[in-house]
Amino acid sequence: MKIYAKQISPEYQESPLFLGDEFWPEGIILDGNKNYQSHTIPAYDDIKRYFDEMAEEWENDGCYYTYEDGKHILHKCKREYTIAEHLRGYGFQREDGKAWTTKQRHEWRLLMEGEQAADSDEVILAALQLITGHKWDTTTIKGCCQGDWQTVYYDVEKWSREELDHFETEYFNTGSEWIVHDEKAEPESPEDISGYSVYCHGWNNDQIKEEIAEAQGKKAEEVEVVLFAFKTYARTPVYEAV
Repeated sequence: MKIYAKQISPEYQESPLFLGDEFWPEGIILDGNKNYQSHTIPAYDDIKRYFDEMAEEWENDGCYYTYEDGKHILHKCKREYTIAEHLRGYGFQREDGKAWTTKQRHEWRLLMEGEQAADSDEVILAALQLITGHKWDTTTIKGCCQGDWQTVYYDVEKWSREELDHFETEYFNTGSEWIVHDEKAEPESPEDISGYSVYCHGWNNDQIKEEIAEAQGKKAEEVEVVLFAFKTYARTPVYEAV
């Protein structure tokens, strides 16, 4: 069995990541490089928007200063709110709707009393884990050029290294798109190939053939995949009698 596929010109290929919001995967946040599209979740937005204010108010609620003998004296006092009440006041709650555990309240207190602000990865990752109940990590994905980069925060339970590599390829559209022939008659030339589109992440022909075979529900060793790679556009002179 042979499978025929021709490559779409790279300038016209479309990454499946940007075909519509319904295709956007879960458990991943993009933010940092304003030259590229960002994607956030409510928990991340709340951390960036409210954490610094919440931490400052927590500190001020638990102490006050007086000026005595030319020095500022710190005085500890009984807090007006509990940690759970303080979090609730800023809209922070567990995604599963349950109450904060003693351990989680302690972790929130350490975050609020620490020296890191809302723009630090330490706060973002810890707060995301507290809110979602899943461990998060961060990395930087990159494209072909120096300015092609974006900061990624991802749920480690939902994203493997291979999946992140595929996401990176789709985000910067560095893969390749192919039309796979699905007509009964074999094509005599690339122009005869007609069918559906497959976006491939592989960077060499063997990897691309494997992905196209899988799209047909086959293994690469079971079929022969014939690729027609795009090279360039041909210019044909046109004449008219004068």
